[in-house]
Amino acid sequence: MQQNFDIKIAETAAEIEAAMQLRRKVFVEEEGVPENKEFDGNDFICCTHFYARNQDKVIGCVRARFFPDFVKLERLCCDKEYRKTPLARQLMEYAYAFCEYKGYDKAIGYCTKRLLPYWQKSGFTLRSDIP
Repeated sequence: MQQNFDIKIAETAAEIEAAMQLRRKVFVEEEGVPENKEFDGNDFICCTHFYARNQDKVIGCVRARFFPDFVKLERLCCDKEYRKTPLARQLMEYAYAFCEYKGYDKAIGYCTKRLLPYWQKSGFTLRSDIP
């Protein structure tokens, strides 16, 4: 059964904070990423946050940072119970469409090695010049 998630652009500080809380749960608590690495100071400047909710709970998010020649899509995460759903793909498709609307045709991102096959199936290519 196909699930379609309601994805939006975060327009308020509260919406950005809600997305950051999910990132804290996934990256800091579950994956052990140091908090100062996850929260790099860019969340309230130079980026756009996209998020999905289920009632009052943010269940997925990604942010886009815009540079002159490309957009960097980063900090993609989904709540544990939504990781085997189309949520991540739909978040990225929404972000791609927004970036294309803004005139961008080149996107980069980083992922863990275990997720590389997923992103390669989605059309991304590995750059050997970036660790």
